[in-house]
Amino acid sequence: MARYEAVQRPRVEQAQSTSRQLAGLMFHLPKILTGPRELLFRLVSIKAALAPIIDLLKHPAGTDKVRSSDN
Repeated sequence: MARYEAVQRPRVEQAQSTSRQLAGLMFHLPKILTGPRELLFRLVSIKAALAPIIDLLKHPAGTDKVRSSDN
């Protein structure tokens, strides 16, 4: 289990970091910055904003590394 966690940890931390950055843009900006934020969201698609997370999901973690080191 420790090996599996070691392989997965960087992926999970990257996804959490990206998610927190997006949440910060969407929910935690002062009212003065909501206009520029809305303009940014019109110019950038949701797919582009979520691209780092989608990329992590498309490329599975090296679970074969975990299996090969169990032997």
